[in-house]
Amino acid sequence: MRLIVIVGLCLVGWWNAHAEAPALLPYKSAHWKQTVTIGAAAPGKLQKVEAELWFLKPDNMRVVTAVEGKRQVIVIKSGTALVFEEGSTTGMKMPLKQQMLDQLAQYTEVFSKLDTWKKAKTGEEKLGGKVCEIYGFSDKSGGQTTTGKVWLWTEKNFPMRMTLEAQGQSVTVEHSDVQVDEGLPLTMFDAPDNIKFVELPNTKKPLETSPVPRKITRPKVTMASGTGFFITEDGYLLTNYHVVEDAKRLEVRTGGQILPAKLFKCDYTNDIAVLKVCGTFPSLPIGSSSMVHLGDSVFTIGFPNISIQGIEPKFTRGEISSVAGIKDDPRWFQISVAVQPGNSGGPLIDQSGNVIGIIVARLDALRMLTETGSLPQNVNYAIKISLAAPLLEKVHEVSAKARISGATKRRVETIIENAKQAIVLVVSYP
Repeated sequence: MRLIVIVGLCLVGWWNAHAEAPALLPYKSAHWKQTVTIGAAAPGKLQKVEAELWFLKPDNMRVVTAVEGKRQVIVIKSGTALVFEEGSTTGMKMPLKQQMLDQLAQYTEVFSKLDTWKKAKTGEEKLGGKVCEIYGFSDKSGGQTTTGKVWLWTEKNFPMRMTLEAQGQSVTVEHSDVQVDEGLPLTMFDAPDNIKFVELPNTKKPLETSPVPRKITRPKVTMASGTGFFITEDGYLLTNYHVVEDAKRLEVRTGGQILPAKLFKCDYTNDIAVLKVCGTFPSLPIGSSSMVHLGDSVFTIGFPNISIQGIEPKFTRGEISSVAGIKDDPRWFQISVAVQPGNSGGPLIDQSGNVIGIIVARLDALRMLTETGSLPQNVNYAIKISLAAPLLEKVHEVSAKARISGATKRRVETIIENAKQAIVLVVSYP
């Protein structure tokens, strides 16, 4: 689904930026074929999509492309995008400025700076028999750098080729068979009457939605909550760094007690934090991530959605779906264990009661529905516990006392009860 949208976004961005400047867009309608190549500038990583597009002022566009043998359509009309497959009876409806456009803004907003492009003219070239001026571009904004070139058909001010690079990704757009002012009928931008559209809200969410932090508004106080677990009996515990990030005050709630906690050490790159509270507590043994196999049974206990589900610990179980995470990230496990906002920082525990990971994220369902047309089923992630080892080794009082995994066979009920005693609710006050 994402590729369908990318196909039209560059032109949408170009046109949106200049909708109030008719001198820059002398044509009222256009029809062209387009090839978009997307990749990470690495061999074997390129994706190519061919499409056909129709454009009509004031804000109508139709994109038709073939994906896996199916013709898919995106229609933009009156500020709304409709996405559906030809022959299907269902589709998606979303605001034009919905998150897909926002996520790809680095590829489109650059066209709002046409004057800057023209200051960087580098030459001329003929493409498809049309004389084009070539402009270079480099922009630093939002903490990232976007660079590129555009080949502009000077007679119609139409981009015949565009290349953009940002955040390690590249996009090349090639246009051919370009026709302008051919008089397109408005009905071309209507969807078939038999399609039922699911309306998506105008929200912004990252691809990997971390279950925590989530903000809970109270009178005069805002807090975020997550889960943690003791790794030593004298009060050292692990959680996610994002659970405690920017916290001015931390609390740990366990066994009916509310205890002040301090951030002792952190690894923000791998999203791991070590906290310290005073007292004596049950702890969990640290296992070996390298001994984990595809299909292994695992579970977690945590404190999801405490404002709705309460502060009693919640147990969920599943399997190791993959020994690698998003885009084959070797630092993470993919798991089928159900997690919700509030589970972040909780332990991923094997059948022997050893901690083999730290719950960190889940795949965002709405984002995936938007991009692929389907909802993910229990696609969640945990950081491998081996990533915590370098951090713990820096703290002798922790590494010397942390329990090492044991292979002793115990009843499942005993393992779960022991884990429950060592797992805590972490509350941060920013």
